Amino acid sequence: MSEWTTLFVVAAALYLVECCVWAKSTGTVLYRFGWRRVWRVARGADLPGNFRGGLALADPFSWSGSVAIAGEWPISISPSGVTNVAPASGQTGTPSWHVRFEDIRHVDTQAGELRINGQRFARVSSPVLAHHLTHELKSLCRQGPKKRATAIRTLVAATLNESALEETWSSVERQGRQVAALSAALFALVFLVAPLLVFTLGPLRVWPILLASLLTLTGVSAVSYFRTHRRLFPELSYERWTNTLSMVVLPLSAMRSADKLTKDALSLYSGLVVAPHLCGSASWTYLRAELMDFQCAEDGLNLAGDAARCVQWFRELLALESNAALKRLAIDPFRPPLREDERGSYCPRCHGQYLSTDARSCSACPDVQLVRFDP
Repeated sequence: MSEWTTLFVVAAALYLVECCVWAKSTGTVLYRFGWRRVWRVARGADLPGNFRGGLALADPFSWSGSVAIAGEWPISISPSGVTNVAPASGQTGTPSWHVRFEDIRHVDTQAGELRINGQRFARVSSPVLAHHLTHELKSLCRQGPKKRATAIRTLVAATLNESALEETWSSVERQGRQVAALSAALFALVFLVAPLLVFTLGPLRVWPILLASLLTLTGVSAVSYFRTHRRLFPELSYERWTNTLSMVVLPLSAMRSADKLTKDALSLYSGLVVAPHLCGSASWTYLRAELMDFQCAEDGLNLAGDAARCVQWFRELLALESNAALKRLAIDPFRPPLREDERGSYCPRCHGQYLSTDARSCSACPDVQLVRFDP
């Protein structure tokens, strides 16, 4: 029986790997974890990993979708053109590139890349977002400069539309219920029913039944995922076939099929509205860091000419729409924390508090000046 014990241990280890999700250092990942199954939000740089990003472990016992990635635009748009500089983080494509709309002849997406005139323009974190940006750039190319400015404002406002976000998430949860139920049944078969039968009745008597059940459930799960994904994301045929084939080959992957549906479902929306919707007030620490880092990102930009003007125009628009969205949600993440004992000051980014009034900056947040509590 030791061989069967080893087999189940290996299966459990592989399943935990399937529960992990990678987030790039500047990306925002939301994941459900803990016995209360509450949502958490983090940026890739704050998770265990390296300088490129980090890993988040989603709840292994939740099969209804425990992962979501918030949208992160890798480009800045102005009425005159587009630049491959992320407005929020300031990350620049290699090399930085500004293209006027009059010079754009063809826009498409391949393997998560946004391509302009047949050349790679920017790497997009989500295939849903990549197709969306491709469609919108094509639409902007057909408009004049005056109408283009209004269209861009509408486009940015849509990424901060909390009502549309709620409707999208409800639709994904509703349509993914069958996928979640099949994933839970597959988990129960592999990690509960199979060990119980193998160690009580013996493997020789039960393996044909278990194998037939495994193949059947895996096949049904893959078909259900394929159909649900086609309804939700009809344009993502490559991702749909890739994920479906991976489920057929590896049943453990089919147990997390709901995660594959929810992961990119909210990638069209900003983390400033996704995080409060899923995490509530627990997202305020993330919101403070995101807003303050957005303000600091401009200092690190080394651009000139049309690229600099494009990024500046888009960042001003993004700041205006973001503030409006937070006001609609009645969120004030910069509200001072409750004062602890005789603490004299606090960090406006992480809310760490300091006893000595001589401290000038936060030890955990580089270059962030402390704020003194009111007497």
